[in-house]
Amino acid sequence: MKLKYYVRGLGIGIVFATLLCVISFKVSGKTDMSDTEVIKRAEALGMIMKTDILKEETSEEETSEKETTTETKDNKEETESESEADTKETVNESKAETIAETLPAQTEPVTEAIIQTEAVTEPVTEPVKTVIENISVDVISGMDSGSVSKLLYAAGVVNDAAEFDRYLVNNNYANNIRTGNYVIPKGSSYDEIAKILTGR
Repeated sequence: MKLKYYVRGLGIGIVFATLLCVISFKVSGKTDMSDTEVIKRAEALGMIMKTDILKEETSEEETSEKETTTETKDNKEETESESEADTKETVNESKAETIAETLPAQTEPVTEAIIQTEAVTEPVTEPVKTVIENISVDVISGMDSGSVSKLLYAAGVVNDAAEFDRYLVNNNYANNIRTGNYVIPKGSSYDEIAKILTGR
């Protein structure tokens, strides 16, 4: 008999709670949001719209197209300047020949001097500077050699986390890793990286 009253009370409670929810929803006056309101709310929360991504991709494509057109213009200018330099050399040589023909034989050193000065005026190329990329890594307290190896692999410092971990263990670096922020040059050897991490 008690079960019967319990089930009846539970049913009445559910019906009463449902009625309260319906009434409170009607009283609050909230209606469905329109599409524009949803978009505004999403932008306020920092969400990125698909159209924005497409606009960024098209702008990137336009900039790459502009870069290729400027490169082709530069190439054309270089070929034009080279052809102009070639024509200047041929003109200078022809001038030297005409001067040599009109003057007596003692003026031959003058033509050599003209040709030599033309050879000196060629542009000098500057040496290429190499840029070494440094990668910053934070080693936190409680990290073992395996987790440090995985961190370095994720940062792009080492090519294989398991291999670097084995190197640390085999060469007695694993227990001497210190916590802190380290700047490691990209392309460093395992030994150089281990010495940076252990402070040796």
